[in-house]
Amino acid sequence: MNNNHLLFNKKIIFLILPILLGFFNCYSQPYESIFGTSYTSWSIQIEGIDHGDTDSLTTVYDTTFNSFNYKYIQNSYYIGISGFLREDTLLGKAWFYDPLSATEELIMDLSLNVGDTFYLNSYNNTVVDSVYYLNGKKHIQFDKIVFAYSNTIIAFKPFTFIE
Repeated sequence: MNNNHLLFNKKIIFLILPILLGFFNCYSQPYESIFGTSYTSWSIQIEGIDHGDTDSLTTVYDTTFNSFNYKYIQNSYYIGISGFLREDTLLGKAWFYDPLSATEELIMDLSLNVGDTFYLNSYNNTVVDSVYYLNGKKHIQFDKIVFAYSNTIIAFKPFTFIE
């Protein structure tokens, strides 16, 4: 009778374990990748003293160094932003590696909360003033206002990380 009791306990454990694992996985889903499945491009704004223009950054190829997987990016028109990007979708972070200076800099952190600070090159430390979800995407909004425009809209908007 003791063996039946052990067998019953093992069955209960095997029935409960998948439910618990599924429950914990619901709360540990990774962030969405910033890269597409085969090709990724970003439109960027370039500002000068007497003009502004747009350019695009494009992923060119994948590579591995320093034990990390990177995507090489280059801009299509202007010179100066070529380098390597990597991400950690479990942490929601992305880094840019500059081969000229051999330095890596954190460029995105989706784990930030209201009141946290983040270093931005041209703005130094910025403070997170809100975190919200819009259309199922996490938005982390900072206290710095940046110039933003598209084909039809010119505006000043808060700097925001969007998942």
